[in-house]
Amino acid sequence: MPSAYRDAVNHALAELRGGHVVAQRWEDGRLIFYPRGSRLGHAADVPSWERVTHGTVVAVTTMREHSYPDHQAETPFTLVLVEVEDARLICRLAASTAVPAVGSTVALHADVHSGAVRIIAS
Repeated sequence: MPSAYRDAVNHALAELRGGHVVAQRWEDGRLIFYPRGSRLGHAADVPSWERVTHGTVVAVTTMREHSYPDHQAETPFTLVLVEVEDARLICRLAASTAVPAVGSTVALHADVHSGAVRIIAS
């Protein structure tokens, strides 16, 4: 794994473990999530990091079954596809949150659950 990519992923994971969702802002103004070490055609660009706190709901689905045995007890749960500028993130809807309508705004944060980091919409 190239060091620039590894550094970007490690930075993003550290932020997520601290409860913050981050994305990269590239010199052309584009916001990108999941982090990258470089972009094709933009090798000289150095992105800045921005915290992402809100987004717009694009789609919602409820998972009623899970094929992985360790996650079957968690069903049902709701997933939300959230758009933040050019980036789209799949998030788990907070359990205490009513299912949002497409087009509504949701708050975003990260949560560590059983060792895994999840992006939560509420």
